[in-house]
Amino acid sequence: EAHHQRLLLITTTSTMRLTPNFYPAMAAPFAPSKSSRRRGGAGGSPPFSKPSLMSRHLSPMSSWSLPHHLELLSDPNNKKLRLSCQKVGKDVLRATAKALQTHETLEELWLDGEGLDVDIVLSLAMGLRLNKSLKVLRLRNTTLSITSSGAIFNALKQNTTLKELHLERNDLGRHCIPSLASLLKETTSLKIVHIIHNPLGGTGIRMVSDAMRHNSSVEELCFQSIGIASPIAVELSKMLRDNTKLTRLFLVNIFMETPDLKIFFEAVQHSQTLKHLVITGNRISREASRSLGEMISKTNTLEKICLWGNELGWHGCTNLAKGVEENKSLREMRVTTNEAGDKGGRALASAIMNHPRLVVVDVSSNKMTAAVGANEWETMLEANTHLREVRVHGNRFTDATKATIQHYTGLNKAGRSLLTTETRLAPLALWAHSFASVGEKPQLIYTMLKEKPDLVSYGQTN
Repeated sequence: EAHHQRLLLITTTSTMRLTPNFYPAMAAPFAPSKSSRRRGGAGGSPPFSKPSLMSRHLSPMSSWSLPHHLELLSDPNNKKLRLSCQKVGKDVLRATAKALQTHETLEELWLDGEGLDVDIVLSLAMGLRLNKSLKVLRLRNTTLSITSSGAIFNALKQNTTLKELHLERNDLGRHCIPSLASLLKETTSLKIVHIIHNPLGGTGIRMVSDAMRHNSSVEELCFQSIGIASPIAVELSKMLRDNTKLTRLFLVNIFMETPDLKIFFEAVQHSQTLKHLVITGNRISREASRSLGEMISKTNTLEKICLWGNELGWHGCTNLAKGVEENKSLREMRVTTNEAGDKGGRALASAIMNHPRLVVVDVSSNKMTAAVGANEWETMLEANTHLREVRVHGNRFTDATKATIQHYTGLNKAGRSLLTTETRLAPLALWAHSFASVGEKPQLIYTMLKEKPDLVSYGQTN
């Protein structure tokens, strides 16, 4: 019983008996030996201790039930499985890796923690090579040696169904990168790749970026806290220049000096495919912020940008605002925690006021005072009919200002822009759709009708 408790998966509490549809390969390690059955399981060897038991099959009518996570794996309706490697033990990992070879419904596998011995990794690699259902693989806190990482990455070259690969805290150093780079160069199925807290270093990211120049499938690439200590902008720029598929690039806590940032922003400016850029936890100097503003003013493809925690200051936010004034493509802009102050806050509000496409703006925690909120930001929202979400928490705005912001964004969600259409009145079909979308908030409809009272009579006569 104690052994069974150690094998429980934290994320599930379901229990079920074996059915004729169970997977024999998974059930084998959990069949009690004859000697343990005779002794009632007490005083003898644990039922899972002998390797020969791997080949035993349980009868479908057995009164024994699988540990919960393997019950889930044997359930054809289950699509996700998360295993804490140290909690479930190596027998379970071996059984899971073997079952993966023929499993037909599992779509997401998450392995967390140490415990992937070489034989388990080789079996897992075989499973990844043969499996036709898995779409998401997450390896977290699993130290991978050169041999282990090479086996997994080489196996994934032959996998045609996996869409997402998440590698977090796997101790992937520069010696493991060649096999990863080779995978990225050859894969035609992967869409999302996240590399987080792995010590790639400058050499590693240059190799990955070079491989991505030739990739034709990955749409989202994330580097986070990967220990860069050398210039990388040239390689990133070549990747953005040559890759025609990448639309989302996330650089989190990837420190780049001012010369590198200027090169990188110029590359983003000329990219014809990048739509979503995240660059956070950097220190963007005043000089680099001018390049950032120029990039924002000239890009015609970028739709979302997140600049959280880059120490822009009011100078940097002012340069950013100059770019926003000329921009025509942005739909979402997040400038959280950048010490904009009142000067930067005024510049941003002025730039956003007449932007034709922005829908989401986040300026939280930027040290703006109540006066800027009551004047510039309320005035901006009174004029802007497109913004549907504006986040300002962490500034010293009054509750009245926050309520005003919510009021106007609510009106915008309800279709306030229809009130300012150039024609006499927007088509009734648009009004009907707009009202239906906010039916649970009649006060918004009331406010809109109050601003445009001729709407009702015009609709009735036409």
